[in-house]
Amino acid sequence: MLKGDSVVVSRKISSKWVGRLLGLWLCGVFAGMILALIGSVKGDATNVGAVATVGLAVLWPTFYFLFSKEGIIPRNTSNGTLILLTIFFLFGFLSVFFSSLMVISTAYMVLTLLSVLICLKFASVLDAQELGNGLRTYTLCVALLVVAFSIWDYEPGSRLGEGHRVLEPATIGMVSMSAAISAMCFRSLITRFLLISALIYVIYLTGSRASALSVLIGLFVVVYERTRIAAKTSQAIVLLMVIASITLAAINLDYVLDVVEGFLELHDKHRGIDSGGSGRLEVWQETWQLFVENPIFGVGFRAHEARLKLGTSAHNGYLALLAEIGIFGFLSIIILVISGVYKLWRCCRRDPKLSYNYSILIGISVSYLFLAIFERFLINSGNPTSLLFMVAVFLGMSQSKRSSAKVHFHNDSNPAVAKEARGRNSDKDGFLYNSENRYVRRLH
Repeated sequence: MLKGDSVVVSRKISSKWVGRLLGLWLCGVFAGMILALIGSVKGDATNVGAVATVGLAVLWPTFYFLFSKEGIIPRNTSNGTLILLTIFFLFGFLSVFFSSLMVISTAYMVLTLLSVLICLKFASVLDAQELGNGLRTYTLCVALLVVAFSIWDYEPGSRLGEGHRVLEPATIGMVSMSAAISAMCFRSLITRFLLISALIYVIYLTGSRASALSVLIGLFVVVYERTRIAAKTSQAIVLLMVIASITLAAINLDYVLDVVEGFLELHDKHRGIDSGGSGRLEVWQETWQLFVENPIFGVGFRAHEARLKLGTSAHNGYLALLAEIGIFGFLSIIILVISGVYKLWRCCRRDPKLSYNYSILIGISVSYLFLAIFERFLINSGNPTSLLFMVAVFLGMSQSKRSSAKVHFHNDSNPAVAKEARGRNSDKDGFLYNSENRYVRRLH
Protein backbone atom coordinates (compact mmCIF):
# COMPACT_ATOMS: atom_id res chain seq x y z
CA MET A 1 0.00 0.00 0.00
CA LEU A 2 1.26 3.47 -0.86
CA LYS A 3 0.62 6.23 1.62
CA GLY A 4 -1.37 9.25 0.60
CA ASP A 5 -3.27 7.83 -2.36
CA SER A 6 -4.01 4.42 -0.83
CA VAL A 7 -2.94 2.56 -3.95
CA VAL A 8 -2.42 -1.19 -3.71
CA VAL A 9 -0.36 -2.68 -6.54
CA SER A 10 0.07 -6.42 -7.05
CA ARG A 11 3.73 -7.13 -7.77
CA LYS A 12 6.08 -10.10 -8.08
CA ILE A 13 8.92 -10.46 -5.62
CA SER A 14 11.97 -12.28 -6.99
CA SER A 15 14.27 -14.39 -4.87
CA LYS A 16 17.62 -12.75 -4.21
CA TRP A 17 19.57 -15.72 -5.58
CA VAL A 18 17.29 -16.99 -8.32
CA GLY A 19 19.28 -15.31 -11.10
CA ARG A 20 22.58 -16.85 -10.04
CA LEU A 21 20.78 -20.16 -9.59
CA LEU A 22 19.62 -19.93 -13.21
CA GLY A 23 23.16 -19.30 -14.43
CA LEU A 24 24.62 -22.15 -12.37
CA TRP A 25 21.86 -24.48 -13.55
CA LEU A 26 22.48 -23.76 -17.23
CA CYS A 27 26.24 -24.09 -16.84
CA GLY A 28 25.76 -27.25 -14.79
CA VAL A 29 23.77 -28.83 -17.62
CA PHE A 30 26.68 -28.19 -19.98
CA ALA A 31 29.20 -29.53 -17.46
CA GLY A 32 27.01 -32.57 -16.86
CA MET A 33 26.86 -33.21 -20.60
CA ILE A 34 30.66 -33.13 -20.84
CA LEU A 35 31.18 -35.38 -17.81
CA ALA A 36 28.53 -37.82 -18.97
CA LEU A 37 30.05 -38.23 -22.40
CA ILE A 38 33.62 -38.44 -21.10
CA GLY A 39 32.52 -41.17 -18.71
CA SER A 40 30.63 -43.03 -21.40
CA VAL A 41 32.58 -45.80 -23.08
CA LYS A 42 31.67 -44.79 -26.64
CA GLY A 43 30.44 -41.26 -26.03
CA ASP A 44 26.90 -42.46 -26.69
CA ALA A 45 24.26 -40.16 -25.13
CA THR A 46 21.79 -43.07 -24.82
CA ASN A 47 24.11 -44.82 -22.36
CA VAL A 48 22.27 -45.28 -19.05
CA GLY A 49 25.00 -43.62 -16.98
CA ALA A 50 25.25 -40.67 -19.36
CA VAL A 51 21.49 -40.12 -19.37
CA ALA A 52 21.38 -40.32 -15.56
CA THR A 53 24.18 -37.75 -15.23
CA VAL A 54 22.53 -35.30 -17.62
CA GLY A 55 19.16 -35.90 -15.99
CA LEU A 56 20.55 -35.05 -12.56
CA ALA A 57 22.19 -31.90 -13.93
CA VAL A 58 18.89 -30.82 -15.49
CA LEU A 59 16.55 -31.68 -12.63
CA TRP A 60 18.34 -30.59 -9.45
CA PRO A 61 16.61 -27.14 -9.31
CA THR A 62 13.36 -29.06 -8.78
CA PHE A 63 14.52 -30.01 -5.28
CA TYR A 64 15.65 -26.45 -4.56
CA PHE A 65 12.26 -24.97 -5.48
CA LEU A 66 10.40 -27.81 -3.77
CA PHE A 67 11.93 -26.98 -0.36
CA SER A 68 12.23 -23.19 -0.82
CA LYS A 69 9.72 -20.49 -0.03
CA GLU A 70 9.16 -20.05 -3.78
CA GLY A 71 7.54 -23.49 -4.08
CA ILE A 72 7.56 -25.67 -7.18
CA ILE A 73 4.33 -24.41 -8.78
CA PRO A 74 5.00 -21.69 -11.40
CA ARG A 75 3.15 -18.40 -11.01
CA ASN A 76 1.87 -16.01 -13.70
CA THR A 77 1.43 -18.84 -16.19
CA SER A 78 -1.15 -17.78 -18.76
CA ASN A 79 -4.03 -19.99 -19.82
CA GLY A 80 -2.74 -19.95 -23.39
CA THR A 81 0.62 -21.32 -22.26
CA LEU A 82 -1.04 -24.12 -20.30
CA ILE A 83 -3.31 -25.08 -23.21
CA LEU A 84 -0.48 -25.16 -25.75
CA LEU A 85 1.81 -27.13 -23.44
CA THR A 86 -0.99 -29.60 -22.71
CA ILE A 87 -1.44 -30.26 -26.43
CA PHE A 88 2.31 -30.65 -26.91
CA PHE A 89 2.75 -33.14 -24.08
CA LEU A 90 -0.44 -35.00 -24.98
CA PHE A 91 0.77 -35.77 -28.49
CA GLY A 92 4.34 -36.15 -27.27
CA PHE A 93 3.39 -38.94 -24.91
CA LEU A 94 1.02 -40.50 -27.47
CA SER A 95 3.91 -40.59 -29.95
CA VAL A 96 5.75 -42.89 -27.54
CA PHE A 97 3.41 -45.73 -28.49
CA PHE A 98 4.55 -45.45 -32.12
CA SER A 99 8.24 -45.22 -31.29
CA SER A 100 10.75 -47.90 -32.18
CA LEU A 101 12.69 -46.71 -29.11
CA MET A 102 9.83 -46.63 -26.64
CA VAL A 103 11.94 -46.55 -23.48
CA ILE A 104 14.18 -43.78 -24.82
CA SER A 105 11.20 -41.75 -26.04
CA THR A 106 9.46 -42.09 -22.68
CA ALA A 107 12.57 -41.06 -20.76
CA TYR A 108 13.09 -37.99 -22.93
CA MET A 109 9.43 -36.97 -22.65
CA VAL A 110 9.57 -37.18 -18.85
CA LEU A 111 12.83 -35.23 -18.81
CA THR A 112 11.32 -32.60 -21.13
CA LEU A 113 8.21 -32.31 -18.95
CA LEU A 114 10.26 -31.70 -15.81
CA SER A 115 12.65 -29.30 -17.54
CA VAL A 116 9.71 -27.29 -18.90
CA LEU A 117 8.33 -27.09 -15.36
CA ILE A 118 11.70 -25.74 -14.16
CA CYS A 119 11.85 -23.21 -17.01
CA LEU A 120 8.32 -22.06 -16.20
CA LYS A 121 9.29 -21.65 -12.58
CA PHE A 122 12.36 -19.57 -13.41
CA ALA A 123 10.31 -17.42 -15.78
CA SER A 124 7.72 -16.79 -13.05
CA VAL A 125 10.20 -15.56 -10.41
CA LEU A 126 12.82 -13.72 -12.47
CA ASP A 127 12.85 -9.95 -12.60
CA ALA A 128 15.10 -7.86 -14.86
CA GLN A 129 17.85 -7.49 -12.24
CA GLU A 130 18.02 -11.20 -11.40
CA LEU A 131 17.92 -12.05 -15.10
CA GLY A 132 21.06 -9.95 -15.52
CA ASN A 133 22.73 -11.79 -12.63
CA GLY A 134 21.82 -15.10 -14.21
CA LEU A 135 23.17 -14.15 -17.63
CA ARG A 136 26.45 -12.93 -16.13
CA THR A 137 26.87 -16.13 -14.13
CA TYR A 138 26.07 -18.25 -17.17
CA THR A 139 28.47 -16.37 -19.45
CA LEU A 140 31.43 -16.51 -17.06
CA CYS A 141 30.99 -20.19 -16.21
CA VAL A 142 30.47 -21.31 -19.81
CA ALA A 143 33.41 -19.21 -21.02
CA LEU A 144 35.69 -20.92 -18.49
CA LEU A 145 34.34 -24.36 -19.43
CA VAL A 146 34.62 -24.00 -23.19
CA VAL A 147 38.11 -22.47 -23.01
CA ALA A 148 39.29 -25.31 -20.74
CA PHE A 149 37.61 -27.88 -22.99
CA SER A 150 39.22 -26.29 -26.07
CA ILE A 151 42.70 -26.50 -24.53
CA TRP A 152 42.11 -30.17 -23.71
CA ASP A 153 40.42 -31.22 -26.95
CA TYR A 154 41.67 -29.08 -29.83
CA GLU A 155 44.20 -30.53 -32.25
CA PRO A 156 45.59 -28.25 -34.99
CA GLY A 157 44.31 -29.20 -38.40
CA SER A 158 40.99 -30.55 -37.16
CA ARG A 159 37.76 -29.05 -35.85
CA LEU A 160 37.29 -28.46 -32.15
CA GLY A 161 35.35 -31.45 -30.87
CA GLU A 162 37.06 -33.96 -33.14
CA GLY A 163 40.08 -34.36 -30.86
CA HIS A 164 38.68 -36.70 -28.20
CA ARG A 165 35.26 -36.88 -29.92
CA VAL A 166 33.40 -36.18 -26.70
CA LEU A 167 31.22 -33.32 -27.91
CA GLU A 168 30.15 -32.60 -31.46
CA PRO A 169 31.51 -29.32 -32.91
CA ALA A 170 27.95 -28.09 -33.47
CA THR A 171 27.09 -28.60 -29.79
CA ILE A 172 30.11 -26.60 -28.63
CA GLY A 173 29.24 -23.90 -31.15
CA MET A 174 25.62 -23.69 -30.01
CA VAL A 175 26.51 -23.28 -26.33
CA SER A 176 29.25 -20.76 -27.14
CA MET A 177 26.77 -18.83 -29.27
CA SER A 178 24.28 -18.27 -26.44
CA ALA A 179 27.08 -17.43 -23.99
CA ALA A 180 28.56 -14.87 -26.40
CA ILE A 181 25.21 -13.12 -26.79
CA SER A 182 24.65 -13.28 -23.02
CA ALA A 183 27.97 -11.47 -22.54
CA MET A 184 26.16 -8.31 -23.66
CA CYS A 185 24.78 -8.15 -20.10
CA PHE A 186 28.12 -6.81 -18.82
CA ARG A 187 28.32 -3.05 -18.49
CA SER A 188 32.09 -2.97 -18.89
CA LEU A 189 32.98 -2.75 -22.59
CA ILE A 190 36.36 -4.36 -21.97
CA THR A 191 34.86 -7.36 -20.17
CA ARG A 192 32.20 -7.68 -22.84
CA PHE A 193 34.75 -7.52 -25.66
CA LEU A 194 37.08 -10.10 -24.10
CA LEU A 195 34.31 -12.61 -23.42
CA ILE A 196 32.66 -12.25 -26.83
CA SER A 197 36.01 -12.46 -28.63
CA ALA A 198 37.03 -15.63 -26.76
CA LEU A 199 33.68 -17.33 -27.37
CA ILE A 200 33.56 -16.37 -31.06
CA TYR A 201 37.07 -17.75 -31.47
CA VAL A 202 35.86 -21.04 -29.93
CA ILE A 203 33.03 -21.07 -32.50
CA TYR A 204 35.62 -20.47 -35.23
CA LEU A 205 37.63 -23.48 -34.03
CA THR A 206 34.52 -25.69 -34.22
CA GLY A 207 33.98 -24.76 -37.86
CA SER A 208 30.26 -24.53 -37.08
CA ARG A 209 28.97 -22.20 -39.77
CA ALA A 210 25.40 -22.13 -38.47
CA SER A 211 26.58 -21.11 -34.98
CA ALA A 212 28.85 -18.42 -36.46
CA LEU A 213 25.98 -16.88 -38.43
CA SER A 214 23.65 -17.24 -35.43
CA VAL A 215 25.92 -15.36 -33.04
CA LEU A 216 26.24 -12.49 -35.53
CA ILE A 217 22.46 -12.37 -35.93
CA GLY A 218 21.93 -12.41 -32.16
CA LEU A 219 24.47 -9.68 -31.46
CA PHE A 220 22.93 -7.53 -34.20
CA VAL A 221 19.46 -7.92 -32.66
CA VAL A 222 20.74 -6.93 -29.20
CA VAL A 223 22.65 -3.89 -30.51
CA TYR A 224 19.68 -2.79 -32.62
CA GLU A 225 17.18 -3.02 -29.75
CA ARG A 226 19.47 -1.10 -27.40
CA THR A 227 20.50 1.53 -29.95
CA ARG A 228 16.86 2.22 -30.76
CA ILE A 229 16.26 3.66 -27.29
CA ALA A 230 19.77 5.00 -26.67
CA ALA A 231 20.77 8.66 -26.52
CA LYS A 232 21.62 10.42 -29.78
CA THR A 233 25.32 10.40 -28.87
CA SER A 234 25.33 6.62 -28.40
CA GLN A 235 23.46 6.14 -31.67
CA ALA A 236 26.05 8.27 -33.46
CA ILE A 237 28.91 6.24 -31.96
CA VAL A 238 27.32 2.96 -33.08
CA LEU A 239 26.77 4.37 -36.56
CA LEU A 240 30.41 5.49 -36.79
CA MET A 241 31.59 2.05 -35.65
CA VAL A 242 29.46 0.37 -38.33
CA ILE A 243 30.79 2.72 -41.01
CA ALA A 244 34.37 2.13 -39.84
CA SER A 245 33.91 -1.65 -39.90
CA ILE A 246 32.44 -1.59 -43.41
CA THR A 247 35.25 0.68 -44.58
CA LEU A 248 37.97 -1.59 -43.16
CA ALA A 249 36.30 -4.64 -44.67
CA ALA A 250 36.13 -2.90 -48.06
CA ILE A 251 39.81 -1.90 -47.91
CA ASN A 252 40.83 -5.48 -47.08
CA LEU A 253 38.13 -7.10 -49.21
CA ASP A 254 40.32 -9.83 -50.70
CA TYR A 255 41.58 -10.93 -47.30
CA VAL A 256 38.06 -10.87 -45.81
CA LEU A 257 36.68 -12.95 -48.68
CA ASP A 258 39.48 -15.50 -48.30
CA VAL A 259 38.80 -15.85 -44.57
CA VAL A 260 35.03 -16.15 -45.08
CA GLU A 261 35.39 -18.62 -47.93
CA GLY A 262 37.88 -20.68 -45.97
CA PHE A 263 35.64 -20.82 -42.91
CA LEU A 264 32.43 -21.54 -44.82
CA GLU A 265 34.23 -24.08 -47.04
CA LEU A 266 32.06 -23.11 -49.97
CA HIS A 267 33.99 -25.30 -52.43
CA ASP A 268 34.59 -28.29 -50.18
CA LYS A 269 33.16 -31.47 -51.71
CA HIS A 270 31.70 -32.59 -48.36
CA ARG A 271 30.54 -29.24 -46.91
CA GLY A 272 30.44 -26.90 -49.91
CA ILE A 273 27.66 -25.60 -52.14
CA ASP A 274 27.67 -28.68 -54.38
CA SER A 275 27.25 -31.03 -51.41
CA GLY A 276 23.58 -30.14 -51.01
CA GLY A 277 24.07 -28.53 -47.60
CA SER A 278 26.46 -31.28 -46.42
CA GLY A 279 23.91 -33.83 -47.59
CA ARG A 280 21.11 -32.23 -45.60
CA LEU A 281 18.67 -31.81 -48.49
CA GLU A 282 18.27 -35.57 -48.99
CA VAL A 283 17.90 -36.17 -45.25
CA TRP A 284 15.32 -33.37 -45.01
CA GLN A 285 13.28 -35.03 -47.75
CA GLU A 286 13.46 -38.37 -45.95
CA THR A 287 12.41 -36.77 -42.64
CA TRP A 288 9.50 -35.04 -44.37
CA GLN A 289 8.42 -38.42 -45.73
CA LEU A 290 8.40 -39.80 -42.17
CA PHE A 291 5.91 -37.06 -41.26
CA VAL A 292 3.76 -37.73 -44.36
CA GLU A 293 3.50 -41.37 -43.36
CA ASN A 294 2.77 -40.55 -39.68
CA PRO A 295 1.08 -37.11 -39.71
CA ILE A 296 -0.93 -37.28 -36.45
CA PHE A 297 1.16 -39.09 -33.83
CA GLY A 298 4.59 -39.09 -35.45
CA VAL A 299 7.30 -41.74 -35.09
CA GLY A 300 8.10 -41.11 -31.42
CA PHE A 301 9.75 -38.28 -29.52
CA ARG A 302 13.53 -38.26 -30.13
CA ALA A 303 13.16 -41.42 -32.25
CA HIS A 304 13.22 -40.12 -35.83
CA GLU A 305 16.93 -40.90 -36.14
CA ALA A 306 16.26 -44.63 -35.83
CA ARG A 307 14.06 -44.45 -38.94
CA LEU A 308 16.51 -42.59 -41.18
CA LYS A 309 18.53 -44.44 -43.80
CA LEU A 310 20.37 -41.55 -45.49
CA GLY A 311 21.79 -39.92 -42.36
CA THR A 312 22.15 -40.12 -38.61
CA SER A 313 19.89 -37.12 -37.94
CA ALA A 314 17.45 -34.78 -39.69
CA HIS A 315 19.76 -31.81 -39.02
CA ASN A 316 16.62 -29.66 -38.88
CA GLY A 317 14.89 -29.17 -35.55
CA TYR A 318 11.57 -28.23 -37.12
CA LEU A 319 11.35 -31.25 -39.42
CA ALA A 320 12.58 -33.54 -36.66
CA LEU A 321 9.91 -32.42 -34.20
CA LEU A 322 7.22 -32.53 -36.90
CA ALA A 323 8.12 -36.11 -37.79
CA GLU A 324 8.39 -37.18 -34.14
CA ILE A 325 5.14 -35.92 -32.59
CA GLY A 326 2.89 -35.08 -35.55
CA ILE A 327 1.22 -31.93 -36.78
CA PHE A 328 -0.83 -31.00 -33.69
CA GLY A 329 1.99 -31.28 -31.18
CA PHE A 330 4.31 -29.44 -33.57
CA LEU A 331 1.91 -26.55 -34.17
CA SER A 332 1.29 -26.12 -30.45
CA ILE A 333 5.02 -25.54 -29.85
CA ILE A 334 5.41 -23.25 -32.87
CA ILE A 335 2.48 -21.08 -31.75
CA LEU A 336 3.86 -20.98 -28.21
CA VAL A 337 7.35 -20.00 -29.40
CA ILE A 338 6.18 -17.29 -31.80
CA SER A 339 3.78 -15.83 -29.22
CA GLY A 340 6.39 -15.85 -26.44
CA VAL A 341 9.14 -14.18 -28.49
CA TYR A 342 6.71 -11.62 -29.88
CA LYS A 343 5.40 -10.71 -26.43
CA LEU A 344 8.94 -10.43 -25.11
CA TRP A 345 9.74 -8.04 -27.96
CA ARG A 346 6.57 -6.03 -27.28
CA CYS A 347 7.53 -5.82 -23.60
CA CYS A 348 10.88 -4.28 -24.59
CA ARG A 349 9.11 -1.74 -26.75
CA ARG A 350 6.65 -0.79 -24.00
CA ASP A 351 9.16 -0.54 -21.16
CA PRO A 352 12.65 0.68 -22.18
CA LYS A 353 13.93 -0.13 -18.68
CA LEU A 354 13.65 -3.82 -19.51
CA SER A 355 15.40 -3.59 -22.86
CA TYR A 356 18.95 -3.98 -21.56
CA ASN A 357 18.49 -7.58 -20.40
CA TYR A 358 15.38 -8.59 -22.35
CA SER A 359 17.07 -7.65 -25.64
CA ILE A 360 19.60 -10.41 -24.91
CA LEU A 361 16.82 -12.99 -24.62
CA ILE A 362 15.33 -11.74 -27.88
CA GLY A 363 18.74 -12.03 -29.56
CA ILE A 364 19.23 -15.57 -28.25
CA SER A 365 15.71 -16.55 -29.32
CA VAL A 366 16.13 -15.26 -32.89
CA SER A 367 19.55 -16.91 -33.14
CA TYR A 368 18.26 -20.21 -31.80
CA LEU A 369 15.31 -20.26 -34.19
CA PHE A 370 17.72 -19.71 -37.07
CA LEU A 371 20.12 -22.33 -35.77
CA ALA A 372 17.31 -24.90 -35.48
CA ILE A 373 17.10 -24.94 -39.29
CA PHE A 374 20.43 -26.77 -39.36
CA GLU A 375 20.67 -28.58 -36.00
CA ARG A 376 19.11 -31.75 -34.66
CA PHE A 377 16.45 -30.64 -32.19
CA LEU A 378 14.15 -27.70 -31.54
CA ILE A 379 13.39 -28.76 -27.95
CA ASN A 380 16.45 -30.20 -26.23
CA SER A 381 16.45 -30.46 -22.43
CA GLY A 382 20.09 -31.54 -22.40
CA ASN A 383 21.43 -28.32 -23.92
CA PRO A 384 21.68 -25.05 -21.92
CA THR A 385 21.02 -22.91 -25.00
CA SER A 386 17.71 -24.68 -25.59
CA LEU A 387 16.80 -24.33 -21.90
CA LEU A 388 17.61 -20.60 -21.92
CA PHE A 389 15.51 -20.26 -25.07
CA MET A 390 12.57 -21.91 -23.27
CA VAL A 391 12.98 -19.56 -20.30
CA ALA A 392 12.85 -16.62 -22.74
CA VAL A 393 9.66 -17.92 -24.38
CA PHE A 394 7.91 -18.51 -21.05
CA LEU A 395 9.06 -15.15 -19.73
CA GLY A 396 7.48 -13.53 -22.77
CA MET A 397 4.24 -15.48 -22.34
CA SER A 398 4.08 -14.48 -18.66
CA GLN A 399 4.14 -10.76 -19.51
CA SER A 400 0.49 -10.64 -20.50
CA LYS A 401 -0.44 -12.43 -17.27
CA ARG A 402 1.56 -9.99 -15.18
CA SER A 403 0.25 -6.92 -16.98
CA SER A 404 -3.33 -8.04 -16.37
CA ALA A 405 -2.90 -7.57 -12.61
CA LYS A 406 -5.37 -4.98 -11.38
CA VAL A 407 -4.58 -1.76 -9.59
CA HIS A 408 -7.00 -1.10 -6.75
CA PHE A 409 -7.71 2.34 -5.37
CA HIS A 410 -9.31 2.62 -1.96
CA ASN A 411 -9.55 4.77 1.14
CA ASP A 412 -11.58 3.39 4.00
CA SER A 413 -12.45 6.77 5.44
CA ASN A 414 -13.17 8.58 2.19
CA PRO A 415 -13.80 6.52 -0.98
CA ALA A 416 -13.85 9.68 -3.09
CA VAL A 417 -10.11 10.07 -2.54
CA ALA A 418 -9.38 7.06 -4.75
CA LYS A 419 -11.42 8.45 -7.64
CA GLU A 420 -9.72 11.82 -7.32
CA ALA A 421 -6.28 10.18 -7.15
CA ARG A 422 -6.87 8.37 -10.43
CA GLY A 423 -7.33 11.65 -12.26
CA ARG A 424 -4.81 13.70 -10.29
CA ASN A 425 -1.86 11.32 -10.47
CA SER A 426 -2.03 9.95 -14.01
CA ASP A 427 -0.14 11.75 -16.74
CA LYS A 428 -0.99 12.11 -20.41
CA ASP A 429 0.78 8.86 -21.26
CA GLY A 430 -1.37 6.88 -18.87
CA PHE A 431 1.23 6.30 -16.16
CA LEU A 432 0.18 6.30 -12.51
CA TYR A 433 2.16 8.14 -9.83
CA ASN A 434 1.73 8.21 -6.07
CA SER A 435 1.77 11.31 -3.87
CA GLU A 436 5.59 11.34 -3.90
CA ASN A 437 5.53 11.46 -7.73
CA ARG A 438 7.02 7.98 -7.95
CA TYR A 439 6.16 5.76 -10.94
CA VAL A 440 3.87 2.87 -10.00
CA ARG A 441 2.56 1.30 -13.22
CA ARG A 442 0.72 1.98 -16.47
CA LEU A 443 -3.04 2.31 -16.21
CA HIS A 444 -5.24 -0.01 -18.32
